[in-house]
Amino acid sequence: MNTAIDAIRQESAAGGLPSLWSRIAERRPLDDPSFLPSPRLFEARRLAIACIVGRDGRACAEFPREAQVSAVLQDWITHKDWRHSQSASETAFQLANDTRLSMFQWLEPHSTARKQFAVAVQAIDGCYSQGALADYPWRSLPPTQVLVDCGGGQGAFSIAL
Repeated sequence: MNTAIDAIRQESAAGGLPSLWSRIAERRPLDDPSFLPSPRLFEARRLAIACIVGRDGRACAEFPREAQVSAVLQDWITHKDWRHSQSASETAFQLANDTRLSMFQWLEPHSTARKQFAVAVQAIDGCYSQGALADYPWRSLPPTQVLVDCGGGQGAFSIAL
């Protein structure tokens, strides 16, 4: 979340916009309906929207295994035997959980972690879809514009759009 806020602050400063906390009466570029922020600002806003309590992104952020895996990433990439490994059982996940099982083999008997993982995976769609739906100026596209859904899911984004 701090990274998202920092990105918004940097983009605002680069665009000559006032700080996030100021209250001013004069019009700013952001007030103009034709204003399109940079891609970095889109990405930061998506993350911020996704991480609101009650939103799917919060489930991803609160998945406890991610923090454990992140904590051992440096150990994994410098591991004398695993640093160039292509094996699913020689990853940071194995180091974090002190196992030689693949992640899915390890999740099988760990029902709580398996449920948390399922919620986090399902939340990924909500993380990206809501931000893209909210941020992109869809109504500015010409009525004849063709959009193609090339995803591998169930069409949730196209349906929401």
